Amino acid sequence: QSAQKDTTSDRDVLTAEMQKRLEELPYFKLADYICAVPSSNPFMRDIIAGLYGFSFTDISDKVSWRDKNGSLKNVETAEEKLDMIQSWGMTFDSALDLKDKNVLLVDDMYYSGVTMQYIAMKMKDAGAKRVFGMALVKSLGK
Repeated sequence: QSAQKDTTSDRDVLTAEMQKRLEELPYFKLADYICAVPSSNPFMRDIIAGLYGFSFTDISDKVSWRDKNGSLKNVETAEEKLDMIQSWGMTFDSALDLKDKNVLLVDDMYYSGVTMQYIAMKMKDAGAKRVFGMALVKSLGK
C-alpha cells in the first residue's frame, strides 16, 4: 500500500507542476492537442487527465509504435537511438487529422530528446503546424 501511496503522491505533484507550467507559459495554450510520448510511463495519461482549464484534446491513444522492441536505456549514441526508434514504426490513428494543429508532446523522462524529436518530426510530416515539447521528471531526492 505504501508504494501505491507514493505513486499517487508523485502523480499528484507532477500534475500540479505541469498545470502550473502550462498556465505560466503562454505558447502552451496554443495547443489543440496534447499527447504523451508512446511507451511513456502509464501514469502520464493520468497526469494529462488531471489537467484542467485547457481546450486541448488528449490524442495519446491515437499515436503508437507499430512494433516496439528493445529499450533505449542502454543505447549510447543518438544515432543508435534514432535507428532503433525508426525500426519501431510510428503510427497515427487513421481518424487523427494533424493538419494545421498545434500539439503539446509530453514525455516522462528526458535523456537525449531523440524520441521526442522523432515524434515531433513525424507529426510535422503529418501536417502539424507546431509541436511543443515538455518533459516531466520526478527525482528520487526531495
